[in-house]
Amino acid sequence: MPKSRKVLDISIPVPWGVIAGKTFGEKKDTPVLCVHGRNDNLETFSQLLPLLSDSHYYVCIDLPGHGKSTHADKGYILDLIWYTMTVKRIVDYFNWSKLFYMGHSLGGQIGFFLSALYPELVMKLVVIDSFIYTHVPTAEFARAVRDNLFESTLKLEKRSGLDEAPTYSFNEFLQKMIQTRMTEEKLLEK
Repeated sequence: MPKSRKVLDISIPVPWGVIAGKTFGEKKDTPVLCVHGRNDNLETFSQLLPLLSDSHYYVCIDLPGHGKSTHADKGYILDLIWYTMTVKRIVDYFNWSKLFYMGHSLGGQIGFFLSALYPELVMKLVVIDSFIYTHVPTAEFARAVRDNLFESTLKLEKRSGLDEAPTYSFNEFLQKMIQTRMTEEKLLEK
């Protein structure tokens, strides 16, 4: 069981505000960047860290729009590339040339991208409950990016400017759920 570690709250400046985080351990030790999943925060690792070695410097961050970090400005496309660039900003802030990376869920997907783009940076990659789940045939890639990334972001921006939240009848809601998530049979089973 590790000894008592020095714990510090940190705030990393980024163009849209700050990335909040906590550090555990001594800055001189090998860094381990810990990144949580979607709709979570840095506390994801609070039960795991006490079980890990004291010989590392653990930096747990809240992704933009999560925990105590600033939300991204309107117009930012929150995708894996943007999150990976955010993580690279953190790496640059600490001036790390090598690190270990530990990610849960979305944090793991970001780790895959970071280690693919900067293989000289990531010495070890630990991924918990994560996978890259999308396959788009090459011929359909442009349409998929346009429809699923650009158009959905623009549509969301238009809706977020409304004075009132939209309301739907049960059938309208059911159709939206079917279009975006499940088959009608699976949805009605529940």
